[in-house]
Amino acid sequence: MSPLPIPYPPRSAGLVWHYTDEAGLRGILSSNRIWASPPESLNDSSELTYGIQLVRDLWNSDRATFRPSDPGAGEYIDRVLGEGWEESLRGSTFIACASSVPDMLSQWRSYAGPDGFSIGFRIDESVWFGGPDRLVDGPMNARSLPYWFDVVYEPESQSELVRAFFNYLADLPPSSRAANALWSSRLTLSSLPTLFKHPGFREEKEMRWVGDDLLAGTPDATVVHGHLPIGAYSFAPGEANLAPFPVAKVFCGPHCTPDTLERVQRLLEDLGLSHVEVEHSTIPYR
Repeated sequence: MSPLPIPYPPRSAGLVWHYTDEAGLRGILSSNRIWASPPESLNDSSELTYGIQLVRDLWNSDRATFRPSDPGAGEYIDRVLGEGWEESLRGSTFIACASSVPDMLSQWRSYAGPDGFSIGFRIDESVWFGGPDRLVDGPMNARSLPYWFDVVYEPESQSELVRAFFNYLADLPPSSRAANALWSSRLTLSSLPTLFKHPGFREEKEMRWVGDDLLAGTPDATVVHGHLPIGAYSFAPGEANLAPFPVAKVFCGPHCTPDTLERVQRLLEDLGLSHVEVEHSTIPYR
């Protein structure tokens, strides 16, 4: 369980791997950004429906017996999950995807192709992802979280997290249940359904960054062609500075040629990233 004051899946750490084509590789390395996409642009657009339905089904199951001594708690969760929640989530959420595995056949097939790449970048406490307005003196703010999270595939763990979130909402003080605070609870909840996937996808070992379009229109991050650019920032109390994207290694896909390897190494040198290792995938791809 995450150390955050609200119940979320474990935070990712170490190296995470983003699968993309050569144009994506060049764009990420040259712009110091990775692109987050709306749910409808994901490889499986039904993924968000899975998480939303899970939350709704569990609340429908638990509602009748939920904290009978505090009826206001259940009524508040009714409002959080009521009209407008799903539409807001679908309309304002952006997701960036990665995997804990650098060289996986299903990822090459689904996301990068045999001539693509997986970019390994570092996730640790010194680098936060998002825009500078989200990086505050503390672990989070009201808008979103500047972390990557492990996707949860096991139904038991998914149910445990959702029910923990119901309890979190129920424990909010009365002032936080006011009508004008409803948006804050919905925003806090909005990331959770995006971090659940059907257990049939567990081999992907996916990690995700999730944010919203409240960043859109700020000088640092504007939605471009329906996608949201996310930067890596070094963080100190009261200060956040755009840092070079923390790339540690690049895998070249199963059909990578010597010319492609040379081209990528030259690109890394031109960008001052000659320390980044480039390796060829060894997976057979047919």
